[in-house]
Amino acid sequence: MGAAEMNINESIDLMINFSKSKNKKNEILLIKADISMMTLICIITDVLAWLRLEYKRERWIAEGRKISMRPLSLDDNYPWCQVLKVLVEEEELFKNNFIITNNKFDFAPNITEEERKAVRKKVFEEIVPIVIMN
Repeated sequence: MGAAEMNINESIDLMINFSKSKNKKNEILLIKADISMMTLICIITDVLAWLRLEYKRERWIAEGRKISMRPLSLDDNYPWCQVLKVLVEEEELFKNNFIITNNKFDFAPNITEEERKAVRKKVFEEIVPIVIMN
C-alpha cells in the first residue's frame, strides 16, 4: 500500500464533510473526470445513506431480527451508477475501500469488520437524512 492511498476513515470523513458543506467544491475528487456537481452530490448522498442503513441493519441483527447486511444495488439506467463504477476504478476516494461486483457496491475485502462497523456508526451519528415532504 502506497502512502498516497486513502484509508476508509479518510474517505468517509471527506464524504461526510462534503455532504455537510454549504458551498460544494469538487476538491473531494482527485481525478479530472467530467462529473457534474449534481451527479457527485447524488453519489455521495446515496453512499452515505447506504452506510446509515447498514448501521441500522447491524443493530436490528443484534436485536435478533432476521435480516442481513446488503451491498448498495446499482442500476445502469441511472447515470450516477455508471459514474460510480468509474470512480471505484479510478478515484482514491473509493478505489481502495470499495468494490463493485455484479452491480453491487460494497466494502473492499481488505476493509476489516471493525473498520466497517466504525464507519457505519460515524455516518449514522454525523449525517442527518433530509426528509422531503410534499
